[in-house]
Amino acid sequence: MLLEKTTGIYTGSIYTDKQLVAGGFIGERTVPKNGETLFQKAHVMKERRMPDPKGFLFMIRNPFDASVAEWKRRHGQNHSAVKSEKIFEEKEWNETAKNMLKNWKELAEEAIEIGKNGSLPFHLFFFEDLKANSTKEMEKILDFIEQEKVYFVPDREKRLRCLQKVRLNFVGKVTNKLVSSI
Repeated sequence: MLLEKTTGIYTGSIYTDKQLVAGGFIGERTVPKNGETLFQKAHVMKERRMPDPKGFLFMIRNPFDASVAEWKRRHGQNHSAVKSEKIFEEKEWNETAKNMLKNWKELAEEAIEIGKNGSLPFHLFFFEDLKANSTKEMEKILDFIEQEKVYFVPDREKRLRCLQKVRLNFVGKVTNKLVSSI
C-alpha cells in the first residue's frame, strides 16, 4: 500500500492473495506477466510466475522478526492478527523457525548476488529504516525508479508531503511490508 500511495500505481504479487484483495490491494488480482502492474511482490527471486523483471526493490527485514511475522501470519489466518503468543510454545515453532531462517538466508544471498551481478537495476533497503522514516526511504525508492527510467511520479513532492503527514502503523492498518520487482 505504501508503494501504491507513493507512486499512484497499483502493485501486484505472484500470489493472488484474496485477503489482500479484500483489504484494498486491487493489483493483487492481476496476473504478474500481463503488465497491468508496475511492481510485483515476491518472497523468492527465481519464480516462474514472476514476469521478466526490469529491476528489483529488495527489502531486508531482521531475520528473527521476519520469521516471527511469518509464523504469526500463518497461524493467525491473516496478515496482522495474532491469536496468542502461546503459538511459540508449539513444537512446530522451532523446526519452522529454522526453516524460515534458512529460507531468509537463501533469499538474501540470491538478492545480493543479483545486486553484485549488476545485470539488473537493484535497490536494497531495510524494513527497520522504512519503519523509522518511511518518507526518506520512499524518496530513495522514487529516486531509484526514476533514475532507472522505470516510472516518473508526476506529483512526487505532493505525495511525499502527504506521506510525511501520515503516522504509519506497520501492523497493516496503513501499509504492509513490500518486496517488489519492477
